[in-house]
Amino acid sequence: MSKPIRALSVLAIATITIAAANTALAIGHNHGHHRGAGLPKFGFVSHNTGHGEHVTRVLYGSRAHRLGLETHDTIMAINGRPLNYVGSWYDVLREATYQGDYMTLTIRDRRTGRIVYRTISVWGGAPPVVYKHRRV
Repeated sequence: MSKPIRALSVLAIATITIAAANTALAIGHNHGHHRGAGLPKFGFVSHNTGHGEHVTRVLYGSRAHRLGLETHDTIMAINGRPLNYVGSWYDVLREATYQGDYMTLTIRDRRTGRIVYRTISVWGGAPPVVYKHRRV
């Protein structure tokens, strides 16, 4: 195989690998762990800061996007339960799926600095509802 064709092949494989990795993370939520198996998918990538899930990417058209989540927003709690350790998203989300049909996310909006609440169906359905805004 000639050098230009070999280089093009390597570039194509690298591009496909990177695209697949990003899609898997975005669709599967965050961290790429298997802890989220069987849980609803939101379509964002995040990392836990000890004060919540800091959103680093939102997949266009996903539940997270429809909720109004943006890059650098922080999901602080689900149903009042803080997301304060790595893996807490999965633990609290799993608990929320057993508690009822709806859950409320507490979110710090990156642009306004306000705390907003979004109540959504656990498995999809009705659009989000904003209950309160509180300046911090």
